[in-house]
Amino acid sequence: MPQPIDLDLERFRRLPAREDVWQLAVVRMPQWVVEEERPPFRPLVPLCCSVEAGRLGMGGMLDSDEPAGGAALSAIIELAKVRDVQCRPTRVEVRDAGLVEALRPVLGEAGVELAVTERLEAIDEVLAEMTRRFAGPAGATSLFSGPGVTVERVRAFAEAAVSFHRAAPWNQLTDEDLLRVDTPVPDEDLRCLTVLGGAGVERGLGFYRTEQDLHRLMSRETAEPFLAGARLWLFSFERIFELPIPDSELWETHDLPLAHAEAYPTLMCAESTGRGAPADAARLTFVEGLLRALAATTEDELDSGRWSKTVATFDGECVIELSIPALLEPASKPPAPGPGEPHELPDRRLMEQMMVDVQRAVAERELKGVEEINAFLAASGGKLAPREPDASPAGRAQARFREALEAHGRLRLKLAREALAIHADCADAWVLLAEEMPDLARRTELYGRAMAAAERTLGSKPFEDHVGHFWGMLETRPYMRARFGVAEGLWSAGRHDEALGHLHELLRLNPDDNQGVRDVLLPRLLESGLDDEAAKLLAAYEDDPSAVLGYGRALLEFRRSGDSAPAQAGLAAAVRGNPHVTKYLSGSARLPEWLPDRYGLGTDDEAAIAAAALLGAWQATPGAMGWLRDSRRRGKKAREQKRQKGPGKKR
Repeated sequence: MPQPIDLDLERFRRLPAREDVWQLAVVRMPQWVVEEERPPFRPLVPLCCSVEAGRLGMGGMLDSDEPAGGAALSAIIELAKVRDVQCRPTRVEVRDAGLVEALRPVLGEAGVELAVTERLEAIDEVLAEMTRRFAGPAGATSLFSGPGVTVERVRAFAEAAVSFHRAAPWNQLTDEDLLRVDTPVPDEDLRCLTVLGGAGVERGLGFYRTEQDLHRLMSRETAEPFLAGARLWLFSFERIFELPIPDSELWETHDLPLAHAEAYPTLMCAESTGRGAPADAARLTFVEGLLRALAATTEDELDSGRWSKTVATFDGECVIELSIPALLEPASKPPAPGPGEPHELPDRRLMEQMMVDVQRAVAERELKGVEEINAFLAASGGKLAPREPDASPAGRAQARFREALEAHGRLRLKLAREALAIHADCADAWVLLAEEMPDLARRTELYGRAMAAAERTLGSKPFEDHVGHFWGMLETRPYMRARFGVAEGLWSAGRHDEALGHLHELLRLNPDDNQGVRDVLLPRLLESGLDDEAAKLLAAYEDDPSAVLGYGRALLEFRRSGDSAPAQAGLAAAVRGNPHVTKYLSGSARLPEWLPDRYGLGTDDEAAIAAAALLGAWQATPGAMGWLRDSRRRGKKAREQKRQKGPGKKR
């Protein structure tokens, strides 16, 4: 059977030949394509440029493993179609010998010479212009183009970044912990730093000239004016499509090391103009040494407040001395919140410690009845006289834990570690360390150690005598907090059945649920399709007015009976309790990036928390989202009609 005629190719063959050289190359577009189905990639596209006319032809986009011959021929034909060209060239130059072999049968027949050459100036100019246009000035300029920076110097920096990432110092330091370099620095802007990553947003190092600069940046009142004129150095890990194009090519071309596929190290000076300035050789290698020093730092060295490390760098061995001023001068506290800034609430465990002191004082004085206790407290002005601390290891550890509750940053961790060094079964200290640990697996392990320590301290008797009011005993609360933490860690790790078992047990021990376990358990039961268990939970807390239970109840009824009268009544009741939830569940409003840590019933803060918890269950229920949107539209329409028929309106 004869092959169909390619009309474009036939027209190309019939075009007149002209003394012109065309340059042809298959290039990677200076733009990343990010799709859910595959890793980020830069498409390949054939470009053909006429040296004489300065015109361009482009073929179709290719995958990296797709033969390029057909698309390259299309680029040639597209160039020949351009109005100012309308000819065949006498010569086509390419870099790739394989491309010559693919094109020779067609172009040779058309009388076009093919030649291999390394220099394709016209193509390079076109690609540079595309890079400027698509990537912008920042994306077209390498962050490793500073004076004296070579590929091998960057390689040493990348190796140090891998060590830093694997050591994960953000598990030991918070962004409140300012570190100071006490040895010479190449730039005073690199004198102070914080380790980023504890919040899980961006990992790396933020640099400051002074401790006061950090305080200015963290204050709402002074952050904006400070940033307006600041030059701040930042070391960070980015994804490949967030890098300037030359830097992604640098890593690919020279096979530079990476901690993992989404951790490309960068160092830049961020200026108020929004553009980043690259580091020179001295700054880059200083940060290399700093990364190596931090990667080798131990917990004990951090707790000491001052330490030094001898490390190898690209420029040779150097000593880096570091300190944490807040540990050397514990009296210094974070600056007070400015006007309009939220004030941090005291840890409720401090109140529990005061309650323990009150209980001891009452027992020592053998006070009986509410009147005697109130009279004693009134006489003391709410403040108990200092008492001799419990000299036992458990008592001294608990005293150190109390100090930790009032501390911040590394000092908080240091005091908790000291408590455990005094008494390894101080469950409160294990819980505090777990709360401050960003790494999921290590956090779950720490909660597990807290739970085991609490079980050893409590013994079996409270689990026999106090079931049903477990939280009411102050000594059981570390256990309850630890078990809740274990449940959260297991759920996040995908071990859902184990997590649900822990949550059920917490409610069995303390059905009054002072911890809010039911607001966590219900969405997870619904998400897991355990509707019967969800129904039992809702029945046990049928008077609970929370938005989580209200919208969870409506969803469960919809699952059972569809768009029925009971389901509509359940949804209407939920909306009366908190009307803001529907905008988040329906998608008409985006959930905030950070959920609030406290809320009031019926508020927008409660709505965001409830929607975030229930969204998975609603989305997993066929028809539920459409039903919710329809109900929301009907409700809006009814309210509008009611307004139009308001007082004084004619009917």
